[in-house]
Amino acid sequence: MAGGEGRRLRPLTRERPKIQLMLGAKTVFEHILTALLPMAPERVHLCLGCHAKAMLRYIHSRHWPVLVTCQVEPEPLGTAGALQLAKLQGYWNTQALVMNGDLLTELDYETILAQSTKDGPVVSLISAADYGGTDFGQVGWDEATGKILEFFEKDRTKAGAWVNAGIYLVSPQDLAGFPLRGTLSLEHDVFPELAKAGHLFGAEIRPEYWLDLGVPWRWLAGQAWIINKGRGLQDIPKIEEGVYIEDGVVLGKGCRLFPPVLLRKGSRVGDASVIGPNVVIDEGCLVGREAHLSELYLGKEARVGQRCRIRRSLVDQHSVIGDEVTLECISIAAGSRISSESNSWQLEGGGCE
Repeated sequence: MAGGEGRRLRPLTRERPKIQLMLGAKTVFEHILTALLPMAPERVHLCLGCHAKAMLRYIHSRHWPVLVTCQVEPEPLGTAGALQLAKLQGYWNTQALVMNGDLLTELDYETILAQSTKDGPVVSLISAADYGGTDFGQVGWDEATGKILEFFEKDRTKAGAWVNAGIYLVSPQDLAGFPLRGTLSLEHDVFPELAKAGHLFGAEIRPEYWLDLGVPWRWLAGQAWIINKGRGLQDIPKIEEGVYIEDGVVLGKGCRLFPPVLLRKGSRVGDASVIGPNVVIDEGCLVGREAHLSELYLGKEARVGQRCRIRRSLVDQHSVIGDEVTLECISIAAGSRISSESNSWQLEGGGCE
């Protein structure tokens, strides 16, 4: 499911969907596909909407190890509406694993697939206590019968609740009683009605790792996990644990690196700079001398001036930041220019705890 606008990750998603963004050295789609391949899927189907053209160009430019097909919503349809469109277009005619396109997880999907005998959709559930359930919609679940009883919004008072992990097992007939065309949501329209009728089930999952990448702070957390685990970095030289440097990178004298760090080909870092922890410097970037960068994604061919201090931020490709600029908790759009007079910019809404 990759049809949303990705508003919470703007401006990174201004011109491309979340599933196409780089996380480490691979796109989110590549990370998801790699996790799915052990199940030997017949097809991986993408429900696209906003910025679909960019994703289609990307998909058609590569050779994938499994059949990858795509559909494009003519207008926002919601998660269930996108499934109904897949049914109308002939892509969805049997039970399938359905998942949100902004999840980073290390999960044995067989846990969910084993629930295929249930008389209705199966929703993957994670303990709210383990995964910070107050930041997600929660689910009332009867563990004895396996049935989901209700859905409720973010609520800090629901003790013992479960988080909807965004991975489902759904058949076309599960949506037979709902409109075939128009906007329709699994989470807000379909699942609550099926829960009332007793036809919605939960499956407890205990993944090694699970993360919704939809906001900047969790995106940076996912980036750190990817580098620490070496996901998609097999072809990049590992200098030490958690430090990956591609061929062609130039490091100035006296630079210090604190893992996890990934420096991609063609990037140059000036003398006496401090890089890390949790920094990705993408291809062709230039970083001036005595810069201090931490908890940062620096997009392709971005420029950072001398003695800059940048922390907990996302800087998109082709951006230029002048000398001696201090930035903290900010997302910068592609092609932006920030002059040397700028100082202490902060992203609205905080999130720097």
